[in-house]
Amino acid sequence: MTPYLALELPFGYFLKQVSGSNLRGNVKVKYTFHYWQLTPQRHILPGSDRQFFIVFGAYVGYITGAQEQHTFIQNASYNKQIPKDITEDPTLNHWDAGIVIGLGYEFQSGLIFKCIGNTGLLNVADIAPDASNKWVCVELSLGYNFGKLLE
Repeated sequence: MTPYLALELPFGYFLKQVSGSNLRGNVKVKYTFHYWQLTPQRHILPGSDRQFFIVFGAYVGYITGAQEQHTFIQNASYNKQIPKDITEDPTLNHWDAGIVIGLGYEFQSGLIFKCIGNTGLLNVADIAPDASNKWVCVELSLGYNFGKLLE
């Protein structure tokens, strides 16, 4: 890489949830998706001190599990059902992909603070009509640059 460009390749497990309701509004539906996600990220280091950085990249994820839970609302009382496993549902798209953008700062000590947002580009499921089935989430991370130990 160059003095003003860095690469990061995080890999991790994520739990994502989305909720919606049916057309009459008396049934709330919550979907929970379990993901393994790879997120290649580029860091642009615009300043001469190289402490502040801009993050951009993409992600690809694979759903390893999915549940659907209905809550029926009648006369201000709630009746929850046990979550149903929908991992093998043919309408479920097991692959997800999206873009990542964010900001970060590395302190002189090597401590790194980063805030990134990502948004999905693919529809992962045919879910409730009033709910988005593309992800938008914000991640905060705290890390350490172990290269500082070699200096």
